[in-house]
This record gives sequence, structure tokens and C-alpha cells, in this order.
Amino acid sequence: MQFLVGGVPVGTATTDATGTATLPVNLALLQIINTTYQATAVVGGTTVTSTATLRPCIPPV
Repeated sequence: MQFLVGGVPVGTATTDATGTATLPVNLALLQIINTTYQATAVVGGTTVTSTATLRPCIPPV
């Protein structure tokens, strides 16, 4: 699963047994002003995209 912030890839993660993908990432100041992120995955040959709220983690985990 690829994660994008502001249309720019920030990393790739693999889902766990429950289907949850987590990607801790340090964003640049200009990326932090984005309010959403996009997750894209290929499932059975079909590209699936989801958008959700970008939540800061302070202090970073």
C-alpha cells in the first residue's frame, strides 16, 4: 500500500492480518499543511484509493 501526502509518495507499508497498514513518517513543514493523505493499493489487479484525515502524532512515536 502506497501512502501519498499532497500527491507526493511518502512511503509504502504492508497490511497486517487485520488488513491495517500503518506508516510512521516524518513530514516536511510544507507537507504538514495538508489535511489529508491518500492510500493506494492494488487488489486483485484493480487499483483502489482511499483518502483520510492526516493526524499528527505529538510527540512522534
